Amino acid sequence: MSRRGFAVVLWLCNLLWLNTAYAVSSKPFAHVCVDENPWPPYTYWDAGDKPQAFKGYTVELATQVFKSIGLEYDITAMPWTEVHKRAQNPDTQAGCDIILDVSLTSERQAYLLFTNPIYQLHYALVYSSKRFPQGLRVKTLADVNPYRVCGVEGYNYGYLANQLTIIRMSSIQTVLNNLGTQYCDIFTVEASVLKYGQKMGLYKLPAIGCTHVEGITKSYRIGIAKRFPKAEQWIDLVQRQLDILRSQGKINELISAHDIAPMQCAETLDLKP
Repeated sequence: MSRRGFAVVLWLCNLLWLNTAYAVSSKPFAHVCVDENPWPPYTYWDAGDKPQAFKGYTVELATQVFKSIGLEYDITAMPWTEVHKRAQNPDTQAGCDIILDVSLTSERQAYLLFTNPIYQLHYALVYSSKRFPQGLRVKTLADVNPYRVCGVEGYNYGYLANQLTIIRMSSIQTVLNNLGTQYCDIFTVEASVLKYGQKMGLYKLPAIGCTHVEGITKSYRIGIAKRFPKAEQWIDLVQRQLDILRSQGKINELISAHDIAPMQCAETLDLKP
């Protein structure tokens, strides 16, 4: 098929999906929720913004998608545990109809419908380079267990949560504040988020080092609460529009615009089988 023919087919498909969107609801409105911990370069806001002006890769991607399918919305940041509490609430007025930057778990599948991944990140073991100037020198997760490993309440640590004892704290900054103390030796986190957070002045970091965890990736998605009216039709529309943007190269353009790249670590913990 020629490029012109493919473009026509794509346009017709898009038109059909848009008509479906209007059939779902002529003027839908959704309350979109994000974590109160900035997640740059995906979802963040400038410190001191009143009201918060949300920006980043995920926010721009969601904005394009929601505009294309005729979905009106607002965005609110709140504690991650509260986000999921509201999404689980059967009351349609509870808020958090849609969640950005959410990973899939079997527990969350009970109350959320998910798109395919919109990006993936690698974990890292972040530590104070002042306390551990020679690095962690770990070869296996068993080597990590003697350390005090910290994380954030409500976050999904997947495989690592089953292998490590993770001390949960209220926020990313709280963990960072404790990283140089006896309370936390290691912060298990997607290190690229810290890199951009420091660059943008969103997080105050001590001098840190990191060990890249190879063999485990974490996928992030858009989730829609199952109790949102006609949620199945909406998740289908969102996914189809994401597919269109990907085929048009728009997602790659966003990735380039936000300079998305992993943080470089001095060591690697290889967990590949």
